[in-house]
Amino acid sequence: MITQEMIAQLKGKMENDTKKEFTVPELIDEIVSRYHAKELTMIREIREEMDAYETDHNTSSGLFKKTQVMDARIQDIFQEFYALSSELKHHFEKEEGEVCPLMVASYDMIEGASDRSDRGAGMDSQEENRGGKLFLQREFQGHDPALLREIQRLEKEHGQTEEHIQEIIRLSDHYGYQARDVRLASIYQKMQICFADLSEHREREEMELFERDWY
Repeated sequence: MITQEMIAQLKGKMENDTKKEFTVPELIDEIVSRYHAKELTMIREIREEMDAYETDHNTSSGLFKKTQVMDARIQDIFQEFYALSSELKHHFEKEEGEVCPLMVASYDMIEGASDRSDRGAGMDSQEENRGGKLFLQREFQGHDPALLREIQRLEKEHGQTEEHIQEIIRLSDHYGYQARDVRLASIYQKMQICFADLSEHREREEMELFERDWY
């Protein structure tokens, strides 16, 4: 079970990380390298344990007929995790292949406009206005709405992941359902570790990356 101590440790680690000042490309690289591969590995290992558990809890009845003997509620828990893992895989692919490159391009565009603004600091008031925030907004306009839509989609997918997690917690009675089964208890424990990491991952994206001034 995720304890208050585990949550406090995660928050402490996040606070230390947020003290570092990252550019957008640096922050993206930090988040992707720290979480994506690790969480996909966690998910794969959990799925392998679940697959083995399901195989061992099915018995053959006749030559070609299989009779399910695994508890229906456990099946529901596993199905929730299978859905979560499939959605997360596509979510990570979208982040790395589509949204993160768009963020970097937008960041580079803003930085380029800011540099030109600095170079125009000696112009008259009209030129200064053109070289300042108004010009930056005009130059960025057209790219920003697409990025904001993608960020909103990612946030929606974060919400869907949390719904799966909460349903697993509900179905498993907070990871207590049939937990005397050692193999099932091991699966529950790995799920909790994975979900804690996903929570930290989501917080960093939403509080540090998505909250950047993309306007």
